[in-house]
This record gives sequence, C-alpha cells and structure tokens, in this order.
Amino acid sequence: MISAREYYYSKVAPNELGVNYHTLRRQGLEYALSEHPELESSYRRALNHVPTLSNDLLLEELTRELIERTDGVVRERLERIFVAKRATLLANAGAYIQSGEIEGDLVFFNVGLSDAALQYAILFRGMISVKQAIRQGNLAAASDLLEDAKRLASAQGRWRISGDVIQLTDDDALQIPEDSGIAVGIATMTDRFILSHEIAHHLLGHTGGIDHTSHFIERSLTTDAQARRDKAPRRRREEYDADWLAILILAGITHSSVTKVSDVFANQAALGSLLTLTVIGQISNPSISSGSHPSPFDRYSHCLEALSTLQTYQPVAILRDIRNFHRLLYRTQGVGLGASIDE
Repeated sequence: MISAREYYYSKVAPNELGVNYHTLRRQGLEYALSEHPELESSYRRALNHVPTLSNDLLLEELTRELIERTDGVVRERLERIFVAKRATLLANAGAYIQSGEIEGDLVFFNVGLSDAALQYAILFRGMISVKQAIRQGNLAAASDLLEDAKRLASAQGRWRISGDVIQLTDDDALQIPEDSGIAVGIATMTDRFILSHEIAHHLLGHTGGIDHTSHFIERSLTTDAQARRDKAPRRRREEYDADWLAILILAGITHSSVTKVSDVFANQAALGSLLTLTVIGQISNPSISSGSHPSPFDRYSHCLEALSTLQTYQPVAILRDIRNFHRLLYRTQGVGLGASIDE
C-alpha cells in the first residue's frame, strides 16, 4: 500500500506533480501580495512549503497542532494523514472513503469553504470592533459595518443561485482590513474545526477504517445530545458524532494526560464550531436536514451541548458575540440561524 500523500499525487491529482497548492496558484498569490505587501513573508513561506501532511502550509501547521493534542493510536493515525487543499469553489470538505490501497487517511479541503469562512470572519471581526470604534469617536463604524453586511448579502445571494459556488468579485467581496491578523485568525478557527470534523470521520471509522475514538463521545454525551443522536438516521448520526469529536480534539481531551481543558483550546473549539455552523446556516437552509446531514440549526445545538461538557468552561462572551452576529446576518440576508435560535 502507498501513503495517503502518495495516493493523492499519483491517483487523484497527478497533474499537480507533488508541488504545493500555493505554487500551483502563484499568479493569484502575487496579485494578493500586491494588495497586501505586509503579508509578503507569509506568502514566501507558503510558496516554499514542502507537502508532508498537507499541500497547504496553514493546513499542515493546523494538522501538526492537532497531532500534539492527542496521543497513542490516535496520534499514529494523524501522523499518516494527508490533507489536500483543492481549488474547487464548492463550500464543503470531505473525508476520502478508504479504498484498501492507502495506508493513511485522506481529507479534501475545498478552497470555496475557506473563502466563504474568511468573508464571514471579516464581517464578524468588524462587528465585534464596532462598539470600541464608536467609543473612540468613529461614528461611521456602524454604517461601515452595515455596508459590509449588505455586500456580503449580495455575494451570498449569488452563491445560492450558483449552487453554493463561492465566487468572489470586486463588487461584493469584503476586503481584508489593515489589521488583517485578527480576521485571518478568526477564519483560522473555522479551518481548525472543519479539518477536525473531517479527521473525526476517519477516526470514528465512518470511511472504512478502524474506530479508535467513539469511546470519547460515549463517555461525554449529554442526555439531550444522546436523544438527538439516537433519533437520527445513520448518516446524520455520523455528522453529529464528527462534530462532537472535533470539539473534543480541539479541546485536547483526546490526549491521555489532559486533566483540565485550557481556555485557549476551549475558545478555539467554541468559536471554530459555532462560526462554522453559522456560515453553513447562511449557505444552506438552516432548518432543513439533507439525506446525509442534520440541519445547521440542529448541528449548532449539538455543538453547544458538546461545549457544555468542557468541565467548567462556558464561552459566555463568544456566545454573546455569535448571537449578535446571527441577528446582523438575519437582518441583512433574511436567512440564517438568527431565524431559529432562541435568543
């Protein structure tokens, strides 16, 4: 058998010739660099990245972070993974079903979902900074935020018409602010959760491998989460479980030496999961389940239950900001979790 990395480059994308995602799209990077020269060092690092766990530098670094949060056989599984960033503009990701010829797990991470998450992260960052800006005398901050919300609403409307293809244009794409690190950092939270969710499918045996992690879920499920899970058909139950395990991985609970969840890890799990489900709730109908996935609203509720099990941690500030974000999105787009979640 060959490794997941070798399988990707030889069977799935032989045209990529083993090079990284950024080099293949160098022209786009050069254009972005002309707009944001302060990010030059990051772009150069990305171009020089040698694919090991991922063809994308950020996803490689995030995967290494997750490896450090677990141990034993779970860590061994993660050390053999390959996360392939794809230029596909659809707003989804996926765990590759085992074919029997791969030693390791393969995850597909479509750029469309990352692009959508970054747009919402920019708006979220703008929302949480409005109060401080107004206190400092910037009375135009609220109107600027509303204008950005309307621009994103316009883009979101186009994405729905195109079948959730995330196309960004100069007319309605939100621009990365000058203090780009905050917005990019928020978007990275969603990347962590999406990556952990797809990895969880592999670790739970949903893709044909061995289930090494369901015991983590079984010993932490709340009564409400258990009832929601038990009523769901198998494929939807798998999505609930992957969400739950993703939060546990992000929180570091899958490492045997962890006795107390750090606030940093808990915040990453909370903001990453809740903002990701917020974005999905804008892209698809928030209250309707598909054949394979629970509704975004039910998944959001399930993630809240998982977060409530992180010992004494309660993300009060994050929950407040996310709920305010739901209100903003619902008022400007007329859809989303703001229509369903009990405020």
